[in-house]
Amino acid sequence: MLALLPVPLLLGKDAPTAKSLLAHGLRLADLYNWSDAAPDFANARSQFAAAGDKPNALWAEIGEIRSTVETRNLYTTSAYLDTQLGNNALLKQNKPLRMFCLMVKGDIDQEVDSRMMRRDWEQVQLLANELGDAKVQNRALAQLGIAAFYAGDLQTARQNVGNALAVATKEGDRGSEIRYTAILGAALVSAKMYQESMPYFDHALLLASKTADIDKSYPFFTSQQKMGALVGLKRITEAHVLAGEMLRESERTHRSGEQAVSLTWVARLALAGGDIPAAIEALSKAIAIDRAHG
Repeated sequence: MLALLPVPLLLGKDAPTAKSLLAHGLRLADLYNWSDAAPDFANARSQFAAAGDKPNALWAEIGEIRSTVETRNLYTTSAYLDTQLGNNALLKQNKPLRMFCLMVKGDIDQEVDSRMMRRDWEQVQLLANELGDAKVQNRALAQLGIAAFYAGDLQTARQNVGNALAVATKEGDRGSEIRYTAILGAALVSAKMYQESMPYFDHALLLASKTADIDKSYPFFTSQQKMGALVGLKRITEAHVLAGEMLRESERTHRSGEQAVSLTWVARLALAGGDIPAAIEALSKAIAIDRAHG
């Protein structure tokens, strides 16, 4: 997403620092490392707002929303972004900024309504074509494939994500390469091809470990998908170890959304082992976390 970064108005002594913060936040976001980008976006927004730089303050605000989405109500956040897209003059005039906002909304709507997600990414695709942004065009292709998966169109889903992975690998889009590799593994898990999925997860984890700005972050997404394969393969001891690892890391980094997901896996494993009280306890904790954050 660095290609989307506009040239900021250098207003006030803090503006160069704000520019650097926003650039670094977008670099992390480009690698799908949103959580680590949160402080950069928050500090950049504050500094740009103080300097009177409304366009870049809005870039940072949208980035901050996406990077802290686990602590937000998804429905109200999606509605807020929809209102901004419809009414905010900056989002109507600045096409790269509008595209960035739609990408963030598309990520949120993936958890809310896959039909809205598809509409978001169709608009992203149109804007990316207008702007000649090949990276975002490819990412939109993959996301529309995910929307097709939710709609039951498995052929389009496999084709889109597979093609997007090939392009991302060729063009060095490491963030997309890691994510789409894990998604293809998850698709194999959904088809109960558990053994076949494992190389995808292992490769995604290896790529992440070798990528600057990702290697120090815990790979929640890939690990969650790998859990399904381990359970399917009845490698329960390994699944318990991975579930505990995910839970500890989510607690350590205060990732409430990931903590709730990790607890659901703890509950599934407890239930599979016949420990119903432990399953209820884990699910109760997950529900409490979800309710606390809407």
